[in-house]
Amino acid sequence: MPKYKYRCDDCGGTFLLVQKINETPETKCFLTVKDEVGTEDDVRCLGSVKRVPSAGGFVLNGKGWFKDGY
Repeated sequence: MPKYKYRCDDCGGTFLLVQKINETPETKCFLTVKDEVGTEDDVRCLGSVKRVPSAGGFVLNGKGWFKDGY
């Protein structure tokens, strides 16, 4: 399954999610705003998120391909 990178419009945080291609994209941020995660004082951002384009892993293997980009 592919990994999708998301960026929050409110807190500016980024996170990766492993999702199916046909799964609906995430719409809410679930990152913790305060420093201490897991305490009673932690606050979730819940801002709107968007998918960030990222370069996929692409490797040319086999006879005739060079590692320096040819």
